[in-house]
Amino acid sequence: MSRQEPPDWLLERYRLGEVTADERARVERAMAADPQAMTARLAALEADDAQVLAAHPPARFAASVKAQATAPVADRRWMFPVIALTAAAALAVVVWPRATNDEDVLREKGGAATLSLFRMTSQGPEPLVDGARVHAGEIVQARYRVDQPGHAVVLSFDALGQVTVHSPAIGNDTRADAGAFVTERSFELDATPGFERFVLVTSSEPLSLEELTHAAQVVAKAADPQHAPLPVSNNTHVRSVVLVKESP
Repeated sequence: MSRQEPPDWLLERYRLGEVTADERARVERAMAADPQAMTARLAALEADDAQVLAAHPPARFAASVKAQATAPVADRRWMFPVIALTAAAALAVVVWPRATNDEDVLREKGGAATLSLFRMTSQGPEPLVDGARVHAGEIVQARYRVDQPGHAVVLSFDALGQVTVHSPAIGNDTRADAGAFVTERSFELDATPGFERFVLVTSSEPLSLEELTHAAQVVAKAADPQHAPLPVSNNTHVRSVVLVKESP
């Protein structure tokens, strides 16, 4: 069985009870086909979660978020350095965005990459699925996973074409190891109406922040900017999650 069948994001959602009937059937078919391998993978995910919770207790994390929420804002679109986390950080509290099929999860050709968002609250991080309703002033953090070393960029853009690069946080070095990561800064949603679309771009080749920023600005002017594909090269993979901004 392929290591990606079913992929880790689906197994994690299966463990959390966040799967559709079709997704559950897909996991159960894999369990029947190779119960030993599937049991080992589920156990590894459970152990990973336990390690994260031991290193970062929810109460301590929530207290940190609450303290950050009272800090002065120096920049309207950038906010809050986050707790330094390991590659497996926040796995237990993040739910992968729902997808209708494999192509939605691994857009374009292959590419085992996932992007997840959660809203920072005083009670802890709250998962945000694709199409989630949000409001100006809320704090959002992005988490992403790549299965092979290469290059990765996380950015977001709104209906006006304003682009924010979330990772890399400093400089233009897009190299990324395999694993799961949390962006170094959280993001405050501004009052621009419409949406905020977060995008993870991965590639085996170096990525140009200038070119990706321009591509996002082009998509922002498209007929359907929330879903239009980002114009990137064939060996580049894109995963995006859209947050819909509601008026106060």
